[in-house]
Amino acid sequence: MRKTPTSKHGKSPYKMVYGRPMKILFKNYNKLNFYDIIKQAKEKKLKYNIRTNKKNYDKSIPKKIYYNFQNYENNQRILSKTQLPYRARKTPKYLKDYNTET
Repeated sequence: MRKTPTSKHGKSPYKMVYGRPMKILFKNYNKLNFYDIIKQAKEKKLKYNIRTNKKNYDKSIPKKIYYNFQNYENNQRILSKTQLPYRARKTPKYLKDYNTET
């Protein structure tokens, strides 16, 4: 809902619906506080960019061994759409003792 009144009748949509002016729950910052907040955000963003660029582009940092790289296995190629998978299909553990004859 909007707090600002319309030019036609001078009432805000919030006041028309609820019958009272809107109360803002957050602190009303002045321009100086906004300037300080933006300045701090820019400084932190600059430090973040320097840190990430150093990590991504500095060649003197040793390469990190990733967990996924250690568990990677090459797959065998599938040469046609109807080719069956190379791995053996096993029945799930919860169906091993299941009797299908009854």
